[in-house]
Amino acid sequence: MKKNVFTLLLIIVTFYSCQPENIDIKKTTYNYASKDGVELKLDKYSPSMISSKTPCVIFLFGGGFIGGERDNPAFLNYFNALVKKGIQVVSIDYRKGLENIESMTSEEKKSEKMAQLIIHSLNIATEDLIDATAFILAKSEEWNIDTNKIIVSGSSAGALTALQGEYTLANGHKLSQILPADFRYAGVISFAGAIFSETGKLEWKTKPAPMMLFHGNADKNVAYYTNGTKEASLYGSKYIANQLDSMRIPYYFYDERYGSHMLAELPMNENIDLILDFIDNNILHQRGLMIHLNVEVINKDSVNTNFTDEDYFNSNYGG
Repeated sequence: MKKNVFTLLLIIVTFYSCQPENIDIKKTTYNYASKDGVELKLDKYSPSMISSKTPCVIFLFGGGFIGGERDNPAFLNYFNALVKKGIQVVSIDYRKGLENIESMTSEEKKSEKMAQLIIHSLNIATEDLIDATAFILAKSEEWNIDTNKIIVSGSSAGALTALQGEYTLANGHKLSQILPADFRYAGVISFAGAIFSETGKLEWKTKPAPMMLFHGNADKNVAYYTNGTKEASLYGSKYIANQLDSMRIPYYFYDERYGSHMLAELPMNENIDLILDFIDNNILHQRGLMIHLNVEVINKDSVNTNFTDEDYFNSNYGG
């Protein structure tokens, strides 16, 4: 494996440069599940003509488990760029466990009930991701999807869910038992995400998939390193990257000093080439690259990078 920490030395000359750019993109909507009285839909973005099996990216929107939409126009640049390079995209609904938070009092938000609601929201979103994955696998022949090259990606709360889905599969959690025993995601692309654990650390029964992580150390919505208690903590991209490094798992970590939670969306417009490079190198061609890109926003040394659990909570859900 090769480790490269010099951003300017990264040369992006890939398989994708040979792919056709001028293609018609078709969007098709399906119902993939019905849960708690909610019809869960997914949108499949694909070339109008497909002659062979393609990779697929499953995408989950952000919104703090309160809001967000699978078909937000802000994601279309990302989706279109992937499809033009021969990768189908499936953007999914998931249940928003905190969408009624506005009816809660300040006291209720600070109670144990709120902590349990947040955990529950992540759990049901992860369950919906697994169900959507099962639906895609069942349709894979019809849709010409290569089931060995299914990647999961997400923004903010969606990134938490994407990473949690991989953590669930790697640890053989009962949620994953609806999927074939040998199924694994081919990779994870996370825009400002984290993984939740109640064991005081992240433990992997089997090795995780290659990951691409975008995060800034001034993110006060999702922890860059870790936050919580020993019994229940979120482990952010810096913590995850350290683990991947020690386990010798291929990864790209776009590590932005003074970067804010804007990295939950900006890379889908500003770092498309880097994302495609990760997919090509670490998923399609399995080159096993470990790349840690240290990026700094200059003249930002007064920006706060130390946050308490209360800071994270207030940024997402108010006092």
